Amino acid sequence: MNVKQHLHTFALAGLLSAMPVTGHAEQQQLAMLERQPDILELQPASIWDLPAADKFVLVAELETGVLRVFEKHAGTRLEQVADYPITIGKQGFGKTQEGDERTPIGVYRITSQLTARQLDDFYGDMAYPLNYPNVWDRLNQFTGSGIWLHGVENDDVKRPLRDSDGCIVLSNADLKDLSKYLNVGYTKVLGTPKINWVTNTEISRSRQQLNHRMHEWIKAWESRDPEAYLEFYSQDFSDTEKNYKQWASYKRRVNTNKRFIKIRLSDLGIYAYPGQDDMAMAEFYQNYASNRFHSKGWKRQLWRKEADGEWRIIYEKGG
Repeated sequence: MNVKQHLHTFALAGLLSAMPVTGHAEQQQLAMLERQPDILELQPASIWDLPAADKFVLVAELETGVLRVFEKHAGTRLEQVADYPITIGKQGFGKTQEGDERTPIGVYRITSQLTARQLDDFYGDMAYPLNYPNVWDRLNQFTGSGIWLHGVENDDVKRPLRDSDGCIVLSNADLKDLSKYLNVGYTKVLGTPKINWVTNTEISRSRQQLNHRMHEWIKAWESRDPEAYLEFYSQDFSDTEKNYKQWASYKRRVNTNKRFIKIRLSDLGIYAYPGQDDMAMAEFYQNYASNRFHSKGWKRQLWRKEADGEWRIIYEKGG
């Protein structure tokens, strides 16, 4: 039985247990519940959208020590296609500093692949480094490095849940099997204490809200009205080099001396950031054109829903 079936059975049993019915009435209610799509369409709450290059996404459930692989199907529907037991940091999760022996919570990208020839025996047959610290980590001045998915020295030795220096560790056999789902340089690994399962309807609603806000941000940028554009940026904005006041001054200067601005986005990925309320990471390929400058490249943003209910950008940078 896969995870979707487990969740369906669990939800069905819970709903039925609350209904004081017997006989054919219970059978009718069972049939009614079987037809409810929300029970059948539970998805990880952190994944709102995936770019075309990311057919698969990995979610490490750190409390339980399970790495789940999800495949993107039509639209944004995800289906779990594999799961593997993992070992995490000796001190658990929530990494904030060098040497704390914790596995980070967040959205990370597999940056490269290392083979056995490049590794000490301790790391097993292969390893996949992650981009810790990421943008959120750097904004929070988290320190440390060298967080990898890697194998083990001996597959015959069973490791406990908490036994690494912060890395996510799999058996060599499982890591080899996992490799068929990985697109190095693109595949994301989400580290979360526990997966929050929600309906596709809930994810669609959140995704549409942020997509609409991003569309309005582009329109404001193309309008060359700096005040309309800056309304999309939080007073807490930082790109690790400029704060909001410095960013606003820079944008007022550069956006008003152009005759036109055209923006096109593609390969959009959106992730509700694990461990944070009302914050999402957006990653996309941006094509920028004006009468003075043209550029293409990847951009990452952090959006946060603020006290007035509006989503605003707290971080933005290309590269």
